[in-house]
Amino acid sequence: MTGEKEFIIESVPSGKPYPAPVPLKVDLPAAPGGKTVRIPFGRLYATRSGDKGGNANLGVWAKTPLAFAFLREFLTTEKLRDLLKDLKDYNIERCELPNLLAVNFYIRGILGEGAASSFRLDPQAKTLGEYLRARIVEVPESLVSN
Repeated sequence: MTGEKEFIIESVPSGKPYPAPVPLKVDLPAAPGGKTVRIPFGRLYATRSGDKGGNANLGVWAKTPLAFAFLREFLTTEKLRDLLKDLKDYNIERCELPNLLAVNFYIRGILGEGAASSFRLDPQAKTLGEYLRARIVEVPESLVSN
């Protein structure tokens, strides 16, 4: 195109700085104990998973504060590797989100260079959460009766 002119737009300084948000303090009950029963993990917990480039994200959340109290102690990165054996060789980061009654796992490198180049049966890690929900686990009986 002819006649175009180049011009520079000066940045505008932001207004007054805002304080960083403070996370909500969540008062959680103690994790339940006692007699246990074997059930599918998904009977108590919901999940959502998907790809983040060559990595996968797996969110797990509880339906009640009591179920979350158990979840945060039960579902460590080591336990996740035990339940989903094919994750044993991957670096897994775990983050607790108590205000959402959730934990999140970030599994590095599981999808290689990304979904388009992954040789996994689930190249976008969309079924990873359902894979976890199908696992049989021992949980306190008190969680099942609630």
